[in-house]
Amino acid sequence: MTETAVPKITPDATAVSDLSRLHFVSIGGMGMHPVARICAERGYSVSGSDARPSARLKSLTRAGAQVMVGHPVENVTADATVLVFTHAVGNDNPEIERARELGIQVAHRSAVLNTLMPGEPRSR
Repeated sequence: MTETAVPKITPDATAVSDLSRLHFVSIGGMGMHPVARICAERGYSVSGSDARPSARLKSLTRAGAQVMVGHPVENVTADATVLVFTHAVGNDNPEIERARELGIQVAHRSAVLNTLMPGEPRSR
């Protein structure tokens, strides 16, 4: 069995303190879509991009997210508080590079989930 190389993007931190304005790279992905949708439904300002149009992007638009197709640097605006990524995104993604130039926190989607779902695990 051949192992697939997974790009390793180093997050700026493991905790996210400000969810007020999130930008998701590959927002329509299987793991990203639900997180973005929860954020939009909770009233956070959500934007994001994906490589191609999809039904998931349409559902996020209906939930109040601003979605774009393609990954130009212009997608990332200076008012973003966090750029959310997944390891399916390459290290050379222009939006991630732009967020770092602007000093925007770059966080893995798991860090956003940890912020959204605080608390201790329930014992069984």
